[in-house]
Amino acid sequence: MDDVMKKYGDIIDLPHYVSPDRIPMSMVDRGAQFSPFAALTGFEGQIEETARLTQTKPELSEEERGRIGETLSLLLSKGLPRTVLLTHFIKDELKPGGKIVTREDTVKKIDPRASLLVLRNGETIRFSDLLELEDAEDETENEQPGF
Repeated sequence: MDDVMKKYGDIIDLPHYVSPDRIPMSMVDRGAQFSPFAALTGFEGQIEETARLTQTKPELSEEERGRIGETLSLLLSKGLPRTVLLTHFIKDELKPGGKIVTREDTVKKIDPRASLLVLRNGETIRFSDLLELEDAEDETENEQPGF
């Protein structure tokens, strides 16, 4: 402690200097000087993308493809629009694979020439991306009211 007083004794009790020409910096701005330096901006996003998992598209058997074809024919014969329960594969835009989605939706149009299913919102699904297809209205038509 005596060494400190010997070195700085002549200035230790002087008042804090405030510049007459400059506005004092706010505490927030002063603290920002000590924020972590982000030298690798964007790298965090790349790490998250690499860690994101995708699924591989399953290969359907002839029997499974046949059932989907029968359901498509059934939907055409019953008339559209029609509510369906469908499972389909959505290809990932950035990496190999994609995701499998199951949902209930309304088929507005079936285009056999283009092999497309057109949903009520205009979204199209290729027949080759269909994994399962069921007529959701079929069950409700067969139900009889209970007495």
